[in-house]
Amino acid sequence: MPSFSCLLLFLQGAWAAVIIQVPSSPVQAGPHSNVFLPCHFSLDPPRPINVSALIVKWSLRGRTIIMWHGSISIFRPRGAVLNSQSLQEGNASLCLTDVRGEDAGEYTCSVSHTPDVAEGKVALKIEAPPRLTLGPTEVPLGKPINLTCAASDFYPGRVSVKWLRGSETLKVDSPPAKLEANYHFYAESVLNFIPQISDDGVTFSCHIQHQAAKDPIRKDIELKVQALPRLTLGLTDVELGEPSNFLCVASDFYPGNVSVKWLRGSETLKVDSPPVQEGPDGLFYAESVLEFTPQISDAGVTFSCHIHHQARKDPVSQDFELKVVARPELHMLTRPPGKTFLVAECLVCGFYPQNVTVQWLQNGEPIQGKIYESELVQNPNGTFSTGSVFFPKQGHFAASYTCQVQHEALEAPLEETIPWEPEALGYFGSPMTWLLGSLGHVVGLGMGIGATLMYRRRRAP
Repeated sequence: MPSFSCLLLFLQGAWAAVIIQVPSSPVQAGPHSNVFLPCHFSLDPPRPINVSALIVKWSLRGRTIIMWHGSISIFRPRGAVLNSQSLQEGNASLCLTDVRGEDAGEYTCSVSHTPDVAEGKVALKIEAPPRLTLGPTEVPLGKPINLTCAASDFYPGRVSVKWLRGSETLKVDSPPAKLEANYHFYAESVLNFIPQISDDGVTFSCHIQHQAAKDPIRKDIELKVQALPRLTLGLTDVELGEPSNFLCVASDFYPGNVSVKWLRGSETLKVDSPPVQEGPDGLFYAESVLEFTPQISDAGVTFSCHIHHQARKDPVSQDFELKVVARPELHMLTRPPGKTFLVAECLVCGFYPQNVTVQWLQNGEPIQGKIYESELVQNPNGTFSTGSVFFPKQGHFAASYTCQVQHEALEAPLEETIPWEPEALGYFGSPMTWLLGSLGHVVGLGMGIGATLMYRRRRAP
């Protein structure tokens, strides 16, 4: 509430006076606004106000603004309002419309109630203090940033700015002001710097000095320095049915709080808050491990690790497509028991994916003989089996025969070798009979062994 001063002026003896009440402090208004200048009066000794004997005049620097003398007379081009009905109640307050800089000054409210006269002074300042915004508060570690202090809606258009870090002055600035559509001014001051960890939690301040405010207007922020995690995945091909560990590493982040979420497609497998370690540079490091036993149904499925950190609204994530492999097992059989006529069976079972190469070698060299391949068979557990049958040529000298298997799950080819020592020619039946029997054996034995391998994997500790 503004304070008021009272003025008593005696003109006709000691018993008659007009008492004026006006604010003792200046009235403040922004440009192109409407402003109310208070002026109230009363009579002493108290008696009814005779409006017909009343003269009210407002003036600025000797120039009449508005006057009441039985009727209202307005001398201000942009208008003024004096409520004649309120005069009866002792209210001679003035309303100025669309005030501008030239309207500032000391106004005189003069009231004459025949035969008594009194006047009061009301100071008007056309000014508006700035409103401040300061930011951002969250800044990236080690990267150049701009802190912006914006002063808006002030008048007149001159401000000075001081930047502080705690109590340390960083910069003094007098930025240019721009006149806005609302006839107020706008100005920005920018502080350029590279945030360090030592700036985290420190108060940065912008102080604006303007004539509309007795003391500087201040805006503070507590700086939050952040570093986004770098994400790396430690992965290898996984083997069917074997427990595996997937590693997700978050490094070089600040501050030291992260949470980790593992997903299989859109399915959440694990939510983790791993322990965090601080490095010598003040940045943090964390690891999350997903223990997982892959199945055939996981092959080609997208798995992802999501790191949640306050430096970013959305998580940092990395995806990988799971590659599941199963190592083939090799089994060699010979038929019949005799050595002159030999059918060698090579059974390859329980492998995944299905691409496999089976090769016969004689004494370490590609073989010369009849080779028959069985069709690829998919086992109930999703793995594959196949077989190869070899007839050595009669008349060959003693040799060793090797079945060699190459598959992406193997670090080196898988091999098994059998010796062959020819004897006198004997009869063991038609080679085709042995071949058909061997191929059937390959298919049946392959599916059986494949199922057994799956059972082993499932029961393996």
